[in-house]
Amino acid sequence: MALVTRFVPTATVVGILVSGTTLPLGVLLYWLIGALWTGGQQAAVNRWAPTPSPPAPRSRVGAT
Repeated sequence: MALVTRFVPTATVVGILVSGTTLPLGVLLYWLIGALWTGGQQAAVNRWAPTPSPPAPRSRVGAT
């Protein structure tokens, strides 16, 4: 039990240092990959399913 009591503070510090560097990196990678994926999806939609252009306005009879 004394060994565990001595080991826990050290393991906590190491865990905080490791997660303090890897967690922000993981969030950054998640954000970048999500942004690239969303951009790719939007490019695919714009290329293969473009928004139809609006119909041309009809001329009114008798308008000047």
